[in-house]
Amino acid sequence: MPKSLDAWLDFIQAQHPADIELGLDRSRKVFNRLIELPLKSQTITVAGTNGKGTTVAMLESLASVNNLSVVSFTSPHLFDYRERIK
Repeated sequence: MPKSLDAWLDFIQAQHPADIELGLDRSRKVFNRLIELPLKSQTITVAGTNGKGTTVAMLESLASVNNLSVVSFTSPHLFDYRERIK
C-alpha cells in the first residue's frame, strides 16, 4: 500500500489501462460491487453526452447554499487525478 499521497496517486493512475476496453464487463463488475454497499445518504448520478461538469457544479453549489454536505466524483480529469474528487 502506498505510504504517501503522491505514491497513492501514482498507484491509482497505473491501475487504469491506456487502451479503451469495449464492452460492459468492467461496468458490470463495479455495479455488482456497489449494490452490495449499504448507502446511508442520497446519491445523484449525472450522465449524458454534454454538460455533466456544469450540472455537477450547479448541484454542488445548490447543496452548499442549503448547508448540505457534498462529495463529487467526476471523470476524466484534465490535468491531475485529484481533480476527480471534491
